[in-house]
Amino acid sequence: MEKRQDAMAEAMKKAEEEEDVEKQVQAALDCPCVADLKEGVCGPNFIEAFSCFIRSTEEEKGSDCLPAFQGLQMCMFNNADHFSDFFTGGDDDDDTDEDGEDTEEGTQEGKDEEQKGQSSKKKASNSN
Repeated sequence: MEKRQDAMAEAMKKAEEEEDVEKQVQAALDCPCVADLKEGVCGPNFIEAFSCFIRSTEEEKGSDCLPAFQGLQMCMFNNADHFSDFFTGGDDDDDTDEDGEDTEEGTQEGKDEEQKGQSSKKKASNSN
């Protein structure tokens, strides 16, 4: 999830470098960081929603873009197979191996073992 936020932040930063709003929209959409969204199955919906957000002058930025974002959300929902990692919160830094199996760090057992190890270290340092 963090990588998606970083990509959007990068696109917004590129947009802020321009003074003209339409140039801001174009600069943000030209960012390679949003290319997969722009060119994907919901590309037109993404372009509409993201462009609206950049153009928004409302006090609560983007609040006037609700219909566009609802359209994007509906498109993503209807094409869930293309956005499975988005809906599950997955990203490239998840705790699964290349076969999709949980790694030890991603399982409750792995987390319990990590906590036990930290507790043992604290007890050892307190007894010294």
